[in-house]
Amino acid sequence: MSGIDGVRDTANNRLLMTAQMGNPIASSRARTIWKYPQNRLQCAFPQRAAIPGMGWTDRGRKWVANRAQLRRFDAMQTSSRDLARALRTAIPKPADVVVCLLIDQSGSMLGAPIGATASAVRALAEALAEIGVASEILGFSTAGWHGGFARQDWIRQDSPKRPGRLCALLHVVYKDANTRDWDEESRDTFLNPDILRENLDGEAIEWAVSRLARLPHARKLLIVLSDGAPVDDSTLEQNGPSYLWRHLRDTIKRVNARGTITLGAVGIGHRVDELYPHSREALLGSIADTTVELIGELAAQS
Repeated sequence: MSGIDGVRDTANNRLLMTAQMGNPIASSRARTIWKYPQNRLQCAFPQRAAIPGMGWTDRGRKWVANRAQLRRFDAMQTSSRDLARALRTAIPKPADVVVCLLIDQSGSMLGAPIGATASAVRALAEALAEIGVASEILGFSTAGWHGGFARQDWIRQDSPKRPGRLCALLHVVYKDANTRDWDEESRDTFLNPDILRENLDGEAIEWAVSRLARLPHARKLLIVLSDGAPVDDSTLEQNGPSYLWRHLRDTIKRVNARGTITLGAVGIGHRVDELYPHSREALLGSIADTTVELIGELAAQS
């Protein structure tokens, strides 16, 4: 495994996730952080760099709560068949299209937001598969709170000023474009509360774009689902409060100017139109329907 993406290891039925170390917003150094065998996340890093996380009792309680939220929103979810009917109208040549759903997995998503998003993304994945559209499901977070081991490395180097990104990224591939269904193990991993930390949206978009660029489809749609602005306390403390916001803004402009990928966003409980020319705001119970509307808009632009 190389680069910054997590990959699916089908032979061992596990998710492999990778993290990217700090320094400026485009560092190329990557390290494997977590792998997911047999329903538990295990640190695959040397002990000195282990990621501080919640205890198993606290993690288990929050994980159970996230699962309960998923069931609650599943009960009110628009059916994948109804979503597929709307998507067929928007996408007349499904074999030419790939849709990437890039999901903010920051700490503020804990509870109802992550349950609602998981329910919506599952329905969307099923609907897209039903009409023959390939899809990817990606998540982004950080490998630790408040900079984690990246900040500790910076401190050991005498804390140079303006260090750039001062945290390790966590990018997760929950489903790739060559896999039809979002399986149960991966969906349950999506709900793991230990993944929900901080969010650097700009670099996550760059990562998703790099994955889409390798796919052969003629029309590539990238949809970000996020409940807030990019935040990493450690990075912002040392680089200024607008550092990550400016990088996200510039990344969106570059992707739109390039024109090979059509980018949009769904704000979960907040507006994102200040940053994304193509966007929608969704309540927790309407994420799937709102995303279908946005897919229709993006498909018309492609």
